Amino acid sequence: MRAIHKTKPAAKREKGVIAIQTIFPSIIAVAEEHGIDARPLPRKQGEYTSPCPFCGDRGRQRHLRLNSEKAVFYCYRCGRSGGVVTFKSLLSDKSENEVLADCKRNKKNGGVETQPGDPSQRYRKHPAMRLTGFQLRRVGLQPKSQWPAWWLEDHAFAAWWLNEVWSRWRRHLEYHQYHAALTILSNEIDGDPQKAVKQVKTLSSELNVDLLTPVLKARKAAMQPRWFVEAKETVEKFKIGI
Repeated sequence: MRAIHKTKPAAKREKGVIAIQTIFPSIIAVAEEHGIDARPLPRKQGEYTSPCPFCGDRGRQRHLRLNSEKAVFYCYRCGRSGGVVTFKSLLSDKSENEVLADCKRNKKNGGVETQPGDPSQRYRKHPAMRLTGFQLRRVGLQPKSQWPAWWLEDHAFAAWWLNEVWSRWRRHLEYHQYHAALTILSNEIDGDPQKAVKQVKTLSSELNVDLLTPVLKARKAAMQPRWFVEAKETVEKFKIGI
């Protein structure tokens, strides 16, 4: 008897999953286009490091981080961050609207060129789509259920909007990470670290995000994020009475 082979049904495309790569180039391709030496980080898939073109890294300084899978960038020195649209806009001295218009023209001409096997060619869920309604309200936005029904129809607008939402959340999160680091570092002076940990955990539960782990990792990191450095500087000023 011939064996019956069952084929798996095609996976349904999840709402909110946008093929950004059909509109935008890979963020690594944008970096290379502008002469930025992006090098992959070992044991960190999709993560690249390079000199920051915005704050003037020199020599071996490489403060800029690029993520090819999330199509985002962040500089640990100057704090510039955003998605591929913002990145291309800053590098090309064009407005984000002009970059979006260029991307739409590329789409009409058959889409942008990407390298075979580029992770950006896969459908993926934008990190902004994982934010809860409470987290969105924290940055002054409505929950996703109240967003207009047409916003996903225009992929270029949807990609820009999700990058904007994610940038807002990142700024909001860094603000609270700074205060979490400030709480931990200042309470070490007072000799009550357990109290500080409890306070940070309470704030973490309110935001529904882990604030303690990034602070503890930043303390041991060779290259510390800007919010942690600023928290240390604030504590040092407090210690010397400035």
